[in-house]
Formats: sequence, structure tokens, C-alpha cells
Amino acid sequence: MKKSKIALKHYLDKIAEYCDTLSNEELTDIIIHLAKDVSILGRVQFLEKIESCLLGQKSAMAPETDPVEQILNDIEALKESIEERINSIGHGDYWDDPDDWRDDGYYDEEPDYVIEDQLEDLESVFAVAENLFLYDRLEDARKVYEALFMLTNHIKGNAYFSLGHEIDIRKARARYCRCVYETSDADKRLDEFAAAMEVGIFYSYNENDYDEDYPMIQDVIDARPGEMQDLESFLPAWKKVLTVNGTKGRPAVLLLETVNFLEGISGVSRMARKWKNSQPPQSHTRLSG
Repeated sequence: MKKSKIALKHYLDKIAEYCDTLSNEELTDIIIHLAKDVSILGRVQFLEKIESCLLGQKSAMAPETDPVEQILNDIEALKESIEERINSIGHGDYWDDPDDWRDDGYYDEEPDYVIEDQLEDLESVFAVAENLFLYDRLEDARKVYEALFMLTNHIKGNAYFSLGHEIDIRKARARYCRCVYETSDADKRLDEFAAAMEVGIFYSYNENDYDEDYPMIQDVIDARPGEMQDLESFLPAWKKVLTVNGTKGRPAVLLLETVNFLEGISGVSRMARKWKNSQPPQSHTRLSG
């Protein structure tokens, strides 16, 4: 049975809500109860986290990572490795040495363009980006996410490619977009955010389809605790960007969401009537409000 998911902002807000209703004694009881459930091997780490909180050293809780330059170099090396394999298969060189491919179990079937080891490396770097984001290293997280999405988009442009189930790609994209929003200069925020959101992305075979792998504004809001600074003044400008991009596919769904934020459901109804014969795409995304 598939487990339900909850956005980080709502998750932390809910925990804070619980804590506000508890006395010190009740909160102590809960922490002790949680501590009892920790395995023997995890007890030292659990204590270290609590000690770090008591000392007010949030940064001490963050896992150590390689310098960002090294992480970016690792991504580039992974890109070269994947490109080499794709080119080898495309040019027929892959089949020249049976010893290279028979070990993978490929005989008559087309080999995978991205092998398991490369996928694991990719998942590891996504995990690094996630850690950077969760510990508020947004500038660094932005650089790593940007390099990762440039890599995945490059691969998809040259070969069939699917990320493993370990990576929640929509959440990762939402986190990247939040990084861009938070770290961009005010005069560049709109353009850089629109690029990160990939407003114009659509299925080449049907421009009306909406790809659920790409985030809505609400996903970006929910990606991180705290308010998105200047969002109220940002949304009207964001609406103009979306209006220019047309009334089909992703821009249409994002525009409806933005109108809903600004004007409520009455504004959405008005916009839908205005489109007349141009029908907005069907989407499973629920508008807030």
C-alpha cells in the first residue's frame, strides 16, 4: 500500500502545533517514548542530535558534504560516463565486445542507456542536494540542483531515461525553484524563477497535456517552512509571464492556480469563460481555496 506524503512545511507546522499544546513534562514523555524506539545502533546519533539542538548549533546537525565544486565535478564526470555509454550504444560500439554486455544479461534486447550504478550515483547526488536544502544552504543547493536538472534534461534529449522511485522528482524540482526564488536578486527573480519552473515544458505529442513531474507554485511554497518573501507582490508579475505563454498545457494550469491565489474561484471561472474555444488541460492538481 502506497504511503501518503506530506510537504515539509505542513509537516513541521503540524509538529510545532502539537508542541504548543504540550507542557514540559508531556514533551519530555514524548521524547523519551521516541528515544525508546531508536535502535541500539542509532542511539548515539539520536543523542548527538539532541545535544546539538540544546547547544543551539543547528549547523552541527547537518551531515558533512564535499565542497560544492567537488560535487559539481562529480556530476560532470557522471554526465561524461553516461554520454559515453549512450554514444557507444548509438554507434554500435557497445556490441563489438560481447564480454562487456553479456555480463549485463543483454543478448537480443536493447541495453539500458543508463545502468544501475549510474542511477545510484545520480540518486546519491540528489540526496546531497536535498541535505543542502534542508539545512538552509540554499545557494549551494541551487547550484547542485541546477547541474542535476541540466544533466537529466540532457540525457532525456538523447535517450530514453527514467529516474528510480527513490527520487521524488516533483519535490526536487519544487525545492530547486524555492532555492532560485530565495537566492535571486530582486530584478532577476521573475526571469530566473520562470526558467527554473520550466513554464513552457510540454509533451511533444500533445501540448495540452500537463506533466505531473513539474511543480505548481503551491509545491514551491510547501517545499520549505516560512513564508516566501514578497510573494504577494510577485504573483501579479508571475501572472503576466504565464499569460504570455498561452492557454494550453503547463502555462494554463499554472495561470489558473495563480488567478486562484489572486482572485479566488470567481477569477478562475471568469478566466475559463474568457478562453472560449481554447480549453484548459485536464489536471489532477487541486486549486487551493
